Amino acid sequence: MPEEQRPPLDLVAYWNKRYAAIDATKSGHIDLPVEYNAWLYRRKQAHVAKAVARLGRSLRGGRLLEVAAGSGAWMGFWAAQGVADYAGIDISQRAIDDLNRRFPADRFWQRDLNDLGLAGAVGTGYDCVAAIDVLYHVLDDRKFAAVIADLASIVRDDGLLIIHDQFLNGPTQDHGGYIRWRTLAQYEEALQAAGFEILYRRPTFFFMIQTADFSGRAARVMRSLWEGLTYPAIERAPGLAGAVGYAVDSALCALLHEGPSMELMVCRKRG
Repeated sequence: MPEEQRPPLDLVAYWNKRYAAIDATKSGHIDLPVEYNAWLYRRKQAHVAKAVARLGRSLRGGRLLEVAAGSGAWMGFWAAQGVADYAGIDISQRAIDDLNRRFPADRFWQRDLNDLGLAGAVGTGYDCVAAIDVLYHVLDDRKFAAVIADLASIVRDDGLLIIHDQFLNGPTQDHGGYIRWRTLAQYEEALQAAGFEILYRRPTFFFMIQTADFSGRAARVMRSLWEGLTYPAIERAPGLAGAVGYAVDSALCALLHEGPSMELMVCRKRG
């Protein structure tokens, strides 16, 4: 069935089913091995740490809310960064129950981003809100800007919003009925309207995951590389493939300002 004709998913049911058993693939790439997913998380976390430091900012001693806390894959990272007061939300009650069991000192709420009024549930004045690999699950373009504004309502003035997503130069893309990748222009418009300015945007991945922001011959070449080289290597030796991909993508992303895949954006709420 063409994607535009697919009925919308019940996202709460989808994520509760996905979190029936919890590991790194459930909040990461479900089609890739756990060992390889660990390298993907390592790459994203290294990028966040580098970006925050490059901006002369620090998470140490601050209050942070993580959107889509999921499998808890970021918990160790936030602790290492010195976050003093952590809170997390997730659409899946199964994920929240697991997080409450594993991290009893922190606070977690079951929450769908599409249900506006976040401040009433989690409070306000956060130094940082992290929305990593989640905003593309807001499928309704009419609600997208409202969700960004809802996140702004809980960030203190001069606080940070960290986003990891596709910021496409080409047209918006729908995938699987539960992902909508938006254009950089759509993000810029929504963020500006919500009172954010973009301080940092750089690519995270080139070869470690499939590319989306290419078309024509370049897209065919990248698809061939993924299907003929990268994915078979991941299947045979996920740890080695992850280590090599981490080194290659780290080097490329340090040199290049635009990429064909997921990117990191750090924004500041204007005061």
